[in-house]
Amino acid sequence: LLESDYEHEFLYGLRLLGKCMDHLSIGESTIHERLITTLMDSGWPSFQGVQSLVLKGLTSTATFEPTLQMLVRLTEHARRSVIDMSQSTGLAVNIISLLPYLVVHFSELDDLCHQCVTNIMKECQSDSSLTNLGKLFELYLTGQYSKPSNQWLHSVCMYLCDAFPHIAITCLPLLTEFLLHSDDVYTKPILLIIGQLIQLGNHDQPSPSRSALNQQIVRIVSNFVLGNISPKSAAELMEIFQLAVQASAKILQPSVRAQDISYKNSSELPGATLEV
Repeated sequence: LLESDYEHEFLYGLRLLGKCMDHLSIGESTIHERLITTLMDSGWPSFQGVQSLVLKGLTSTATFEPTLQMLVRLTEHARRSVIDMSQSTGLAVNIISLLPYLVVHFSELDDLCHQCVTNIMKECQSDSSLTNLGKLFELYLTGQYSKPSNQWLHSVCMYLCDAFPHIAITCLPLLTEFLLHSDDVYTKPILLIIGQLIQLGNHDQPSPSRSALNQQIVRIVSNFVLGNISPKSAAELMEIFQLAVQASAKILQPSVRAQDISYKNSSELPGATLEV
């Protein structure tokens, strides 16, 4: 159901997943092992984790809020293989996916913000490399961060890139999809996050990864030119373009000619993108 391109089926899948989580403690080793065994026996070779299926819901206004609520719940289990089969980037991807909502509500937190940040803080407390990141979210929760939201966002992205050096390559395709399909209120925060990841990310990547990064940047700029991104975000978009040009000094020439790049076949979320 979570692979479905129909919004009502996707929402039904989210509700079923929520009911399963109400009755099963994924954090318990025995239950987690049973879930993994069941998935292996089901013959689902393309399964990359529950998180990758849920993320698609952020690309539709009809499924956006229920998807956010589910991602908040998944944060506590983001390191489990049933949630993220790689067991390496699940937490970082979850945090970055929730950041646009947190930035929009920076000055007026709602219940979802409180629950979201509380869960992130719990995960940061269990990993010494995320201590500073956890402190930032604590300041967000208590309202004691005195600087603008853009500065808070910069600090969060900085600590994420320090702890997860390759997170820019992982998250840029996801953020691009969110940018092109989410509500306009999230356009500026998403562009700011993309800019921070480009600026702070590790550019000492293998050539295919660098080429993929360039393709996503070109895709964002081309969609702005085509009018698919609000002109109100021109300043943020120009900053991304400038950062990309600056970073190009560290990036080798892509092996694919510009005219051979197919934007329609660029990296997207699992399954067809939801349409309103």
